[in-house]
Amino acid sequence: MRRLKVVSDYRAGAVQYSAGEVLEVDESRAAFLFRDAPGCFDEAVKAAPTGKDRRARGGRTRKSAGGPRVVT
Repeated sequence: MRRLKVVSDYRAGAVQYSAGEVLEVDESRAAFLFRDAPGCFDEAVKAAPTGKDRRARGGRTRKSAGGPRVVT
């Protein structure tokens, strides 16, 4: 299976994809789409994780130091 990103709108018969969609297709379908409309599709890559995981013990997320303080 390959992940393709639709770069520009594609339409062929009853099939249509809009720009921005990410498709998961088999090898033969991917090869066909690249031949049929070479400028419409690109290989989709997963986004790289940004920053560190800021979870505290027990899976809770940490509160930022600059957040509002509650006085009780």
